Amino acid sequence: MSQKRVAHGNRTFTVQFVSTSSPETSPIPCIHLFFDSKRYLFGSVGESCQRCVLSQQLRLARIEDVFFCQGYSLQNYNQEDNNELSLWDCYGGLPGFLLSLADIGEPKGDGKDSIGNSKLVLHGSRELPKLLSCMRHFTYHDVLDIQLDIFDDECPATFSDDNINVYPVVIQNPTLQVSPAKRRKREHAPKDDENSLVNEPNNVVHLGSAVPQSDAYNEGIDTHFSYVVQSHPSPGRFDAKKAKSLGITKGADCGKLARNENVQLPDGTIIKPSDVIGPDVPGLCFYFVYCPSLNWLEATLEHSAWSRAPKPVCIIHAVSQDVLNHPSYLSWLNSFGDNVSHLVSPLEPNHSVLFYKSSLTSLALNLLHPTIFPLGTSFLQTKLCKDGRFFKVVPRTTFTFGKTLKLNEPEAYPSIDSLLDTLKIENPDYVRLAGKARELVCQKTTSMIEPGHDIQLITLGTGSAMPSLYRNVSANLLRIPIFGETNKTYNILLDCGEGTLGRMARQFGDRLTEELAALRWIYISHMHADHHAGVNGILQAWAKVTEPDQVLFITAPQAFYNWLSEYATLDSLPMDRVVFINNTALRNDRPNITEACSREISHLFNSLGLNSLLTVPAIHCAYSFCVAFTLSNGCKIAYSGDTRPCLPFCNIGFNADLLIHEATLEDTMQDIAIKKQHCTHKEALDIAKQMQAKNVVLTHFSQRYPKLPDVHIESDSPNVALAFDGMAIRIHEISQFQHFVEPLKTLFSEKPIES
Repeated sequence: MSQKRVAHGNRTFTVQFVSTSSPETSPIPCIHLFFDSKRYLFGSVGESCQRCVLSQQLRLARIEDVFFCQGYSLQNYNQEDNNELSLWDCYGGLPGFLLSLADIGEPKGDGKDSIGNSKLVLHGSRELPKLLSCMRHFTYHDVLDIQLDIFDDECPATFSDDNINVYPVVIQNPTLQVSPAKRRKREHAPKDDENSLVNEPNNVVHLGSAVPQSDAYNEGIDTHFSYVVQSHPSPGRFDAKKAKSLGITKGADCGKLARNENVQLPDGTIIKPSDVIGPDVPGLCFYFVYCPSLNWLEATLEHSAWSRAPKPVCIIHAVSQDVLNHPSYLSWLNSFGDNVSHLVSPLEPNHSVLFYKSSLTSLALNLLHPTIFPLGTSFLQTKLCKDGRFFKVVPRTTFTFGKTLKLNEPEAYPSIDSLLDTLKIENPDYVRLAGKARELVCQKTTSMIEPGHDIQLITLGTGSAMPSLYRNVSANLLRIPIFGETNKTYNILLDCGEGTLGRMARQFGDRLTEELAALRWIYISHMHADHHAGVNGILQAWAKVTEPDQVLFITAPQAFYNWLSEYATLDSLPMDRVVFINNTALRNDRPNITEACSREISHLFNSLGLNSLLTVPAIHCAYSFCVAFTLSNGCKIAYSGDTRPCLPFCNIGFNADLLIHEATLEDTMQDIAIKKQHCTHKEALDIAKQMQAKNVVLTHFSQRYPKLPDVHIESDSPNVALAFDGMAIRIHEISQFQHFVEPLKTLFSEKPIES
């Protein structure tokens, strides 16, 4: 991109767009700013942010400061203004992000030092202390210290380090006030025991401890943040000719002056650095402007910080389209002149591909079977485009600051046709075997008389612990046909890891609203974040598309309800429409339960048409459960969650029509499986045999096996399928998966389409 040359500092640094608004990620962009010595994030850490960081091969461990832009927003789910962004849009990926950083920072068992930083500074809204306090229910690492920099007034302190100065622009909108109902909700929120609070100097917070709770978040004024970022000045130019004219002849004396030291000549004359070195050259400056709607336009433009700020060479616009088109906003931009680069990340969603390698896998699998392995929507990359003076950016776009300014457009991904042509050329054996498998599946006649034969399982996330390039974390969607209603289902989520809503958006496209509205029950097996960190986003989206009298059942450990209830004091969650049942109340050896709980269980049974529903403690972390339930049509479904082989689970799931079981590790890693309290592939299949399950789907594979886990399926095993992200398989189709094994081994034995 051509640019007029201006006088500025010559330190080189780069801004990279990690994510922009998309089905998988927050509408608020995540911006990665990197110098040689340090990394920063600006904007949001929404759901799937850490997966975007991984897919772009950025180093999570080098990030030391995160500058958030979203504060509490009263209007996010008011019926009259349904498009305001929520706190979750900005912070939804923070639990997984912090846990991953903590894992990186943990000391290694072999005695080696950790590879990450032990401290992270979070800069942002007054909700941050309370948010971290809510997260204590499932973030428990002690190796990561979090320092909070809370912007709680209109003139916060400037952040400064060895690379940059950051001037927060605190934009308050007093026209948006907290309603009395919301204020009462906050006042009556669950409180921690005073003795559990850890009040440390400098607001340092250890994950796993409760944190100081500021009263500031009860003030009731909506607040968002923009930022002015400037690199430090570069030293002025050393004038060698002038130094020589003043009598400086020795190289050592030139070095002293360059180091800002005085030099005394033999005749006693003192030469000062300012005599031979020009004035410092100001550092480069860019603005990050966040204006989510016209409600915020006036407060944003009239803020006094802009008149005091250095002139920018680049402005990053995280704004809605109506803001970008507004005459007042355009007039404000004109005031900066023509030598400013404008990078726009619209808050409205685009459909660019974020996880390229996962998309390649989906494309290859779709060739194997188009309905069991659907492509999903919007496979193609949206290219960076110029609209007048604005460059609308996509993920991986970079802007380099230095002696020259350069906008770097990411390489466009190939088209589907091009990728298929490459696959056919580079892996013809797979293409041939995939065609043969399709023929065998078409020839096979399947009995449709088994209960629930047409129930569809969609494995939205099939990895364990944290997301990878190929697999997201745990989530399983069951689509249950409604008797007597053609093409209508109700839906059940069995666990709901971070990014579940985004995966559903890719899976269903225009049908997302319909599938969300059909959701009746979310089952959470335990409190590890990779199994539940997507629920808040699902709840907020579900509330937007359903009628006010519709309820959603959640069965989970009690700690999960506590987390949701506390978070609901900061953000809008439809807790008045959630019917919560503790998993303990569903145990096969359940103790006496209250009359109110009994009514809620009956309500669940009636609404979902259940004949039975039982849980047993899993052999995993505290308050983890396995579940089995029988539908009114007689179909029995069992789900393991995370567990070691569990005999009580075999008992409650006996003769299951569908068993969904974790198979985290390969058979040679049993020692690690025992230590981590997971199952090997063989152990999971042995459980299926003991349970006499008719059909089995293995999932929750370790990220050690990003593509195809090496599962040995014996001849006496039940029908077995290996889960992939986005796989949509009906119970009667699981028996056909055997035809896919040989082509899958061929596909993943090479790298046919990544080259």
